[in-house]
Amino acid sequence: MILAFVLLGVIQSSPLQLGKIEFLSPTNKSFISVHGDAESLMGEVKLDGDGLKNLKFSIPVESLKTGLGLRDHHMQERIFKTEDGKLPPVQFESKEIECKKTDATQSDCLIKGMLSIRGIPKASEFSAKLKGHHLSGSSVLKLSTWGIPQPEQLGVQVKDEVTITYEANF
Repeated sequence: MILAFVLLGVIQSSPLQLGKIEFLSPTNKSFISVHGDAESLMGEVKLDGDGLKNLKFSIPVESLKTGLGLRDHHMQERIFKTEDGKLPPVQFESKEIECKKTDATQSDCLIKGMLSIRGIPKASEFSAKLKGHHLSGSSVLKLSTWGIPQPEQLGVQVKDEVTITYEANF
């Protein structure tokens, strides 16, 4: 029966393309922040006539880059590496999506689901704008939610809050 809906165009499943995630972490030094990005956002969206129905994505931790190789290595070791030495991808799967049309071509969405960092899934929510086949938004995450201590190097300590900005075409 689902196949019939897909063939009729009622439910469409599309891979994410040209996905990008950016992050910004303030520090205890007002003139220093850590920022970076990943362009290896992979996933899938499901749409129906009413809008976004499901969202899944995965980001290989190795693709997160800050522009400094040593800092990238420290980020992998101190933030993303599990106790058994693995680097599982950052993953998200929606459980509930509420979208409200703001005009004929755009919707504001609240996406609730499970975000896994270090292989630890936690309930999370993201605000997003859906315009045609483009999804974008931002959210603030806390490292402490996943039991991640605030990294420190040479007296510079990353704050608990990290702002994530994302966009994807499908």
